[in-house]
Amino acid sequence: MGRDPPLCPPQPLGPQFLSRCTNSCTALLVETKIVASALHAVATPRIVDLACPKIKIEGLCYPRERTDMPIRPITQAALLNVPSPRTVSLAKAKTLHQDYLPDRDPYWPVSYAAAHSKISPRIEELANPSARTPMHIVYYDPSVFNVKPAALKAQCSPRVQELAEPLTR
Repeated sequence: MGRDPPLCPPQPLGPQFLSRCTNSCTALLVETKIVASALHAVATPRIVDLACPKIKIEGLCYPRERTDMPIRPITQAALLNVPSPRTVSLAKAKTLHQDYLPDRDPYWPVSYAAAHSKISPRIEELANPSARTPMHIVYYDPSVFNVKPAALKAQCSPRVQELAEPLTR
């Protein structure tokens, strides 16, 4: 009695390997020697049962007799199980801190004071931009780079004059 055919059929050689193989290649193939006890071994029914592939049901649902039954079968031990106090305490949701304030709603009513406020004249004055001459006028105005007459008549102090002279080394 030889090997049990359903348990271990040998893998056939691929067509790519056979087409590449030459006479020298076939000479290099190693001959496998099987022990006589392995040739006469008989598989037990349990081994044959384990060797069969597991039958998987298509999809996630199991067939149900009634619609009120759960999708997956629940064991009787799981149905009769009573959780311990530690498991119950771990299953409870974590509570928020007592000083926690939830996020403010994106919409809230405007207060009466904000809706009926009056602007002071100083705030209105500061809200206006400073009056400057436009750049297209300043850019082409040749008098912009003239030195003012007061700056031409200015006299510097003797200390500034002393600091302005270069050091002699």
